Amino acid sequence: MGKWSYFISPVLPLGIAYIASVLEKSGHLVQVIDQYADNMTNKNLLDFIYRSNPDAIGFSCLSNSIPAARILCEEIKKIKPAIKIILGNIHPTVLPENTLKTVPADIIVRGEGELTILELLEYLENKKDLTEVKGITYRNNGTILHNPDRPMIKDLDDLPYPAWHHFNLKKYNTLPLLGFKDIYLPIQSMRGCSYRCYFCAQDRVFHGVRIRKVKKIVDEIEYFHGKMGIKFFRFNDPYFPINPQYGFEFCDELISRGLNKRIKWVIESRVDVLNDQLCSRMKEAGLSLIAFGFESGSENILNKINKRITLNDSQVIMNSAREAKLNTFGCFILGLPGENQSSCRQTIDFALKLDCDLAKFSIATPYPGSRFFEDYQDTLINRSSSDGFSAWHDSSLQGGPVFIPQGMSADELIGLQKEAMRKFYLRPRKILKLVTKRLLSWRSILWGGLVLISNYFHRRK
Repeated sequence: MGKWSYFISPVLPLGIAYIASVLEKSGHLVQVIDQYADNMTNKNLLDFIYRSNPDAIGFSCLSNSIPAARILCEEIKKIKPAIKIILGNIHPTVLPENTLKTVPADIIVRGEGELTILELLEYLENKKDLTEVKGITYRNNGTILHNPDRPMIKDLDDLPYPAWHHFNLKKYNTLPLLGFKDIYLPIQSMRGCSYRCYFCAQDRVFHGVRIRKVKKIVDEIEYFHGKMGIKFFRFNDPYFPINPQYGFEFCDELISRGLNKRIKWVIESRVDVLNDQLCSRMKEAGLSLIAFGFESGSENILNKINKRITLNDSQVIMNSAREAKLNTFGCFILGLPGENQSSCRQTIDFALKLDCDLAKFSIATPYPGSRFFEDYQDTLINRSSSDGFSAWHDSSLQGGPVFIPQGMSADELIGLQKEAMRKFYLRPRKILKLVTKRLLSWRSILWGGLVLISNYFHRRK
């Protein structure tokens, strides 16, 4: 991850925790390993697999983890060829045949995994024909077969609580770029997204939007707060709340139980969903930080990516959040289709104008499943690189961007990303604000500053 690895902490995998919980409830013996959080080498992991000899192994695969999964699957097949290897998550879901052609796994679970994996293991255990299992793509005597999709889970509240007891939560006790310095748990209020942003695959993977009952969400928060002493919760939704009414209802439920005095929570939201009154109410209910996808400082680019917001929308909601004394995190993208140096600098200037507490400047990355990927998949750079799909972690050390807009170069794009980080964070007023609000420690600021300064002088050589 390069020089920015200091800021990259393990993130609890909500999907894996749900699947583990569903399997356990049905009587399966489950073992969960987070190789990154557990700091486990491939050799150690393979030794564990050899000793434990499981019937099946599942990997959760995002695009940037496919090369690592390929290596592990190859080694597993050497030491335990009879073990069934199952892949899931976004990348295998949207590119199932391609994934099986490049990774020596046996089965792909597409889309939501809870019900599919449960039925799949039953079929494997009883050596039944897999043709009846909806939602999988699999190998059969050298042929790749693609079964029909499984319907989405109708009621998300029917799922058991995530099996967090399988994780050493002390290893997930900080998110430096979100101001977390304690154990936190992810939680979700919905699956799916009603928006169709050009660079996102949410609406492609989870068809339709399903919303949990507010009471059930607060029940879950109260349960883990009481049972495990968790004081921080991070909503794992594409945006929260789905509408102002839902947000007010959630806040009222937290406040009525007194949880607003005992927990803090973090959300990602859209600038066109919140308002003055809701920002104020969420602050009262314990909201600590909002992450906004501002994306661009160019109205033209916002329209091209179907963001369906304006620059004024962003400015208005930032004023509301600031008035409510909420911490804010701005997400910006550089190098989207149609961009040039001028539009990228508009984004940098807009980020400075909004002046969120924290900001991230990603280099536009066409992840599989997005319309962005579909439009440019035949011309992408470094598609097979293990680091090719890393959007912002020191791209200069990882082979450069996957996508470069016409008329720009990789060096220009990387230079603009570094310029954005330097201009945003290397301001005395910003540094003082971060320390005063305790969003970043002095150690984090000093390390980040050294990286930014070294990048600056490295570029000038």
